[in-house]
Order: sequence, then C-alpha cells, then structure tokens
Amino acid sequence: MTRQWRYDEDRMVVGVLRVWMHLWGVDSRRGKKSLVKRITNRIDQRFNAAMAEIGDPDDARTAIFGVTVVTTDEPDAHRLMEKILYELEGCSEAEISRTEREVIHI
Repeated sequence: MTRQWRYDEDRMVVGVLRVWMHLWGVDSRRGKKSLVKRITNRIDQRFNAAMAEIGDPDDARTAIFGVTVVTTDEPDAHRLMEKILYELEGCSEAEISRTEREVIHI
C-alpha cells in the first residue's frame, strides 16, 4: 500500500541557525578543536539537532556553527532554536557575537 503525501500531515519544517562565537582563552587550533567539540557535544546531547562548525578552522579566536532542527511546525522550530541559543549563551568559554536564522518549509 502506497501512502499518499498530504501537506497537512506530512509537512517538514527545517530551522537553520548560524552562530558566530568569540572563543575565550584559545590560542591554537588544538585548543579550538577541543572547545568546539565540547560545545557541539553539549548541544547534541541536550537537543534533537544537528550542529557542526562551518567556519575557518585556522581562526583560533572565532567559531561559526551551523545548527539545524527538523519539526512539523514553525513555532516549534523557532522554540528549539531559542533554546539552543539560550544554551550557547550559558557557555563560559565563548560569547555569541552574531546569529542568523531561517525557517524553510519543505
């Protein structure tokens, strides 16, 4: 039996979040890699989201993260992105300097 696609039930909403963070006390690629891994692991463990560093790995002072969340409802996507930003703001080893958000309906 083939299931027919219905927009009402089967819609997908993707929240895309880009976060620029200034890293405190990091002066090497190794130190940055370690801090980035701790930050991404924290988000991966606490949220149903995908997060990766998308910036220049040679820039030891700044990290740019790409985060995606998938849901069926736009308000849920916004809520999840807000919770992730709140969690990142609590990081004592880095400070958010800029964010961009987008919601895509598929």
